[in-house]
Amino acid sequence: PMSVRCRWKLACPKCGMVEKKADGFYRTQKELEILFPEIARKPVELRRWMGNVIDRKTVYNLMRKL
Repeated sequence: PMSVRCRWKLACPKCGMVEKKADGFYRTQKELEILFPEIARKPVELRRWMGNVIDRKTVYNLMRKL
């Protein structure tokens, strides 16, 4: 799973790839929609799938923008 690099970025501990938290969130949401369409829109499940890397408030804010 990704880890927090700074306030707005995530980093992969294995390959070192860095991306914005929002980009990582949207990518993860798309993955979850493909794998589990019935739970893809639940914020709690999205956070759990991401390993709780992004806090609850940020998840809700990003989901509101969809």
